[in-house]
Amino acid sequence: MSDANPAHTPLPSGIEIHLVKYEEQASASKIRAYQQVIGSLLYIQIGTHLDISFAVSHLAQYVSNPSPQHMQLAKYILAYLSGTADLWLHYNGMGREGLYGYSDSSLED
Repeated sequence: MSDANPAHTPLPSGIEIHLVKYEEQASASKIRAYQQVIGSLLYIQIGTHLDISFAVSHLAQYVSNPSPQHMQLAKYILAYLSGTADLWLHYNGMGREGLYGYSDSSLED
């Protein structure tokens, strides 16, 4: 995937036609490969890239019997990650104190 053209969105438009149950049976090796890619994407999604959550959760529904189109869409997400590898959020705090966060942690019964 290092030579893939970068994608600008996590999924292409019009994917609804590809997100359907695969009527044939995928081989065990293709199922295993798809499960490995989806597992890796789930790990990346949780750790660093929340922007791929929608796409990965939809593709994860097909891990028991993926079609070739499902694998192409998973590779599309990898191309998106490749194209956005140098993008990040940077918080400039208000002065020396940095970023403030607040939460309501009181428990009332």
